[in-house]
Amino acid sequence: LVWLPEKLHPTCANKLLKIIEEPPRNTVILMVSELPDLVLGTILSRAQRINVRGIHPEDIAASMISQFNLTPEDAKHVAHLANGSYLKAVEAISLGEENKFYLEQFKGMMRNSWARNVRGMKDMADVLASIGRERQKNFLAYCQHLIRENFMYRFQSPELNYMNMDEAGFAVKFAPFINERNVIDIMDELAKAERHVAQNVNAKMVFFDLSLRLTVLIKR
Repeated sequence: LVWLPEKLHPTCANKLLKIIEEPPRNTVILMVSELPDLVLGTILSRAQRINVRGIHPEDIAASMISQFNLTPEDAKHVAHLANGSYLKAVEAISLGEENKFYLEQFKGMMRNSWARNVRGMKDMADVLASIGRERQKNFLAYCQHLIRENFMYRFQSPELNYMNMDEAGFAVKFAPFINERNVIDIMDELAKAERHVAQNVNAKMVFFDLSLRLTVLIKR
């Protein structure tokens, strides 16, 4: 089983070509991809592509009601968040430890920037610098997701939002601060910070600088 073959380093992928083309006897190689168009063409040409469609929202909702005793209204909301994925539906019921951590850090970052709490910014930069580069990139991607969702929340169209209940609870107070005047620039700053982390720039500097820039943007 090869999970996310689109993320294989080209050197590794090329070394797998011969095995994929002529696998050992009684061997089946399954490659599970979320972005099949990014898989190397040389690998795609040696594989049989099978598209797996998402689970219908009504089926997910029915499962949430029977398996987790959710109310029909909550089950419908969870099915919407799942976007065809049963695993995402289960995650939406109870926020995982990783997402809880990211959400709390996001709240802290935005509150520190709004209050211009420099000490809080420095403390948070220390915490985020200690979690490792991959988790730092995941956190910044999560921040971009929440900024987008909080901007869309202003339109009062639930079908456009993909936030769980904890995130939506924070959005009630936070969403008014994300508007047409600042949303693009905030997203750009978060994306730039993610690039800098990937390039191995000092994480404390990246997150402290990001917080300082947000102090101006969040009050536009």
